[in-house]
Amino acid sequence: MLSVSAVFAACGSPDYFNDANQKVREGKYMEAIDLYTLAIAEKDSDTQAFVNRGGIKELLSDTVGALDDYTSALKKKSNDPIIMALIANIKFKQKKYKESIEIYSKVCELQPENANAFFNMAVSKQYMGKDIAALFDYGKAIALKPDYAQAYYNRGTLRQKLGDFSNAIEDYNKTIFYNPQFGGAYFNRALLHVKFSEFEKAFKDFEIAISIAPQNDDIYVNRGNLFFRSKDFESALKDFNLAIELDAANSLALLGRGVTKYYLEDFQGALIDFDLAMELGLANAPLYFNRASVKRLIGDIPGAIEDFRVAGELGFMNAFDSIKKYNLEPLDITTKDKSKKK
Repeated sequence: MLSVSAVFAACGSPDYFNDANQKVREGKYMEAIDLYTLAIAEKDSDTQAFVNRGGIKELLSDTVGALDDYTSALKKKSNDPIIMALIANIKFKQKKYKESIEIYSKVCELQPENANAFFNMAVSKQYMGKDIAALFDYGKAIALKPDYAQAYYNRGTLRQKLGDFSNAIEDYNKTIFYNPQFGGAYFNRALLHVKFSEFEKAFKDFEIAISIAPQNDDIYVNRGNLFFRSKDFESALKDFNLAIELDAANSLALLGRGVTKYYLEDFQGALIDFDLAMELGLANAPLYFNRASVKRLIGDIPGAIEDFRVAGELGFMNAFDSIKKYNLEPLDITTKDKSKKK
């Protein structure tokens, strides 16, 4: 979410430095690092060589080395907002969000018109759970850059999390207006349309989201759920199948397909899907309840009772009522044996 861009300016040692920049353009990063090192050895005050070498190290996932170079550059050019932002980015990558916030805050003081700095600070605050503060910073970034699609999207996800659904939709609308290919905005807006029972709008957004990201199995799962709610079980089954083709370990897709098969009276197929979902680690009340319902229909009464019991213990209280409703009582083997002896 945070972007890093080290500017490879032509300065410093005319030989090593410029040769290093050329190696970067050729994609020969290790050779570039060696040349930047020679440039630094020749002229230790060459701040840009430290920045550029740090940028290459960061590109190669050497965040520790990158941080060392950025820090050395900042010592030579104190309070440089660009270098400070690069250090803050590293702190974010290292999940040191408090430190990244402190540095981004200084960048914002030095550059109060820097929309990216406010955006990055908002992201760090969001990761720390400081949602209200993050909302404020996203708003500041948007005020400075009104076409900031990513900022609208991030603020929308945060508003959605906080239950401010109408404003979240407005943020997704803005995201799409400024970036019509932003698939996540269509997907999240579709989920909110479902919440408001605006199914036709939801289907349209799911369709666009799929056209942008056809390999995203979660979209098929959620559209499958919507087809299911609309009682279009055949279409739901197709979407769950597509999701599972993309990710065989998608336990929610298996749960959805299992429930759909149940309604299509493919009880054995439903049981297989429920068992697979459970093997993958899904163990919620709906899964146990639905598997219990299938077991009851295929005559596995002890299994049905056990699954209804677990579903009830997980908070699905109707499960206990189901045991009584269907008169599911385990056989008392001891009593049965005694009657035989008599």
